[in-house]
Amino acid sequence: MTKNLNGEMDILLALFKNPDKELSASGLAQLVGLSRMGALLVVRKLVAEGLLKVRKIGKSSIYSLDPSDSHTRKYLIFLLSREAERATPYARRWIAELRRLKNAKAAILFGSVLRKENGARDIDAVLITDEKRFDALEKEIDAMNRINSKPIHAVYQLSGDFRKNLQKKDSVILNALKGIVAFGEEVVLHESSGE
Repeated sequence: MTKNLNGEMDILLALFKNPDKELSASGLAQLVGLSRMGALLVVRKLVAEGLLKVRKIGKSSIYSLDPSDSHTRKYLIFLLSREAERATPYARRWIAELRRLKNAKAAILFGSVLRKENGARDIDAVLITDEKRFDALEKEIDAMNRINSKPIHAVYQLSGDFRKNLQKKDSVILNALKGIVAFGEEVVLHESSGE
C-alpha cells in the first residue's frame, strides 16, 4: 500500500516538474523508478480518480495533470509542501532562510545546493514577486548575502514572467521547477498551470 501511494505521489510530482515533456507510462516509470507495469497501474488509477488526463497518440497514451481539478491542485500543494519538509537537513537550512523573505510571493530552491549540498558555491533560488515589492526583495537578498556563508543567487521573476518563461521552455526556469518549493506552493502551481 505504501509503495503504491509513494508511486502515486512520485508520478504526480514528476508530471508537475516536467511540463516540457510528453510522458507515457514508460517515461514516468523511468523518471520515478517503477516498473513499466507498476507505473501503468498507478496512472490508470490516477486517471480513474480524475487527477490525470490521458491523450492518445497512435498506440501511446500520454499523461498530464489536470490543473483545473481542485483535488489535483490541493494534492499537488500538499506534495510540494511535503517535499520541502522531507528535504535533507542542509536543504532545509536554506529553505528556512528563504522563508524569511517578506517580499517574495514564492521561492524555489534548485541547482547545485540540492545535488552537492555543502559543496555548492552558491544557493540558486527562483523568487516570484510583484513590481511593487521587487526593489525591497532585492534589498532583502543583498542583506542576507552579507551575512550568509554562501551567496543566494536569485533568479527574480515578476508575477506572470514565470509562466511566460515556462511556456518559452526557458532552461533555467524548467530546471528550477525540478527543485524544491520553499514557500508559495499555490503561487507556483498557479504560475505553472497557465491559468
